[in-house]
Amino acid sequence: MNSRQAQYILTVLEEGSISNAAKKLYISQPSLSQMIHSIEHNLNIRIFNRHTTPISLTFAGTKYVEAAKKIVTINRNLTTALSEINDETHGVIRVGISIHRSMYLLPKILPLFTDKYPDVAIQLIEDSSAKIEELALNEEIDLAFVNPEQQLEELEYVLLQKERMVLFSSINTELAKRITPKSEILISDAKDEKFIALHPGQGVRVIQDKMFSEATISPKIVVETKSVEVARRLAIACKAVTIYPETMLDKLESLNDSTYFPITGEQFKRNFYLCHNKNLYLAKFMKEFITITQAVLK
Repeated sequence: MNSRQAQYILTVLEEGSISNAAKKLYISQPSLSQMIHSIEHNLNIRIFNRHTTPISLTFAGTKYVEAAKKIVTINRNLTTALSEINDETHGVIRVGISIHRSMYLLPKILPLFTDKYPDVAIQLIEDSSAKIEELALNEEIDLAFVNPEQQLEELEYVLLQKERMVLFSSINTELAKRITPKSEILISDAKDEKFIALHPGQGVRVIQDKMFSEATISPKIVVETKSVEVARRLAIACKAVTIYPETMLDKLESLNDSTYFPITGEQFKRNFYLCHNKNLYLAKFMKEFITITQAVLK
């Protein structure tokens, strides 16, 4: 297996079909099909189950892909290392971050980084924290901003912040009328309020569900969303409340129509990290990206 074959097979798996992969690779579908057939013939195996949609791997194909990923990683690390030796100011960083984090965090980091490294391209992959961590694990991104429930052995974590959750509220809720704004509360104080929640499985929702469980309450959830920013805006519009990261409050221009309440409970804090795969070769500009991020969030 050479690096080109490895990349082509991984692209087919990523795109879900040979035709889509051919378009992305800018080659003809017959040429790509022939290359795959040649690999399978030489190894006397089948890599793909072609009757599934999207295309899937056979057991042998799974083993082939595991090796292909290692070859691509080795090749990328070698390219990065040689690039750094020859010129430490050029390269690419693939950065994974959730959409709501990118809105308030990247405008603080990227101007500082691009001023110092104008010839380093930044590829953003925006998804949930869990998905981004998975991509880092699979070496599909370089640096990942995450809030993990548990750290993975294969990843290196750099602590950026410890953050706690607050209860963000419209000023028109009974809670906001009853309790002094920004006062620390128990989550049970909001048991009768309408909640805007994130979808199950998302980091903030996991913390919210833990709060409800420990307080033995079941507040009414009126709508679920993937974005904490959408949840915040809906809380204001619907005279409701939502769980919101305290570290994001400083980006808000005004609290004229809303307020917030810190929530009692050390167990409701979470750590925010920048992580990377331990197998990844960190170029100088990647290390500098981490350093700048730490300084911004200090």
